[in-house]
Amino acid sequence: MGLRLFVAIELPEVVLDALRGIQDQLKGRAGAELVRWVDPEGIHLTLKFLGDTREDLLPQLEAGIGEACSGVRPIALRLGRAGAFPSPRRPRVIWVGLEPAEGDDSLSRLQERIEAFSERLGFRREERPFTPHLTLGRLREERAAGASSQLARLLAEPPEVPPLSFTAQGVSLMRSSLRPAGAVYTRVLRVPLAGPD
Repeated sequence: MGLRLFVAIELPEVVLDALRGIQDQLKGRAGAELVRWVDPEGIHLTLKFLGDTREDLLPQLEAGIGEACSGVRPIALRLGRAGAFPSPRRPRVIWVGLEPAEGDDSLSRLQERIEAFSERLGFRREERPFTPHLTLGRLREERAAGASSQLARLLAEPPEVPPLSFTAQGVSLMRSSLRPAGAVYTRVLRVPLAGPD
């Protein structure tokens, strides 16, 4: 078995603190006990989930991430609205969206470059469209009677999301280690976004 890896943008502490505050708003509502909340320290923007990966691919992954980041300037992002997948009426995942500056498609272009080199290395292409989001929590037990509708009520009034902006400065290859208390994430490598040479 290889390393469980994903490519992500790590978040500054000020954003993690804001996400913690949004979780706290939701935790005070009826239905919050149905959610397995993500530890804010582990929240990140996933660009590509790779899954189990052979260790001998690490040099190629590093080169691919470097190539994908080449010429890409740091990316300005802001917290968007809160939402749920697959829909607010049948939520399984609670998230806060990320929005680039108006007219800036550099995040989606960067994600597509990462998707393309990953596919060349033999990883399956993600079929769902890229929706930049930060996962706050997941429904604990989907089969529990009425769980989805109870969770929908939790989100009936959206939580207050602060108007917070930050700049993504780099892209990280992360390792996910599954533990009884939840996944633990460790940075394997980081490539800065430095813009054109």
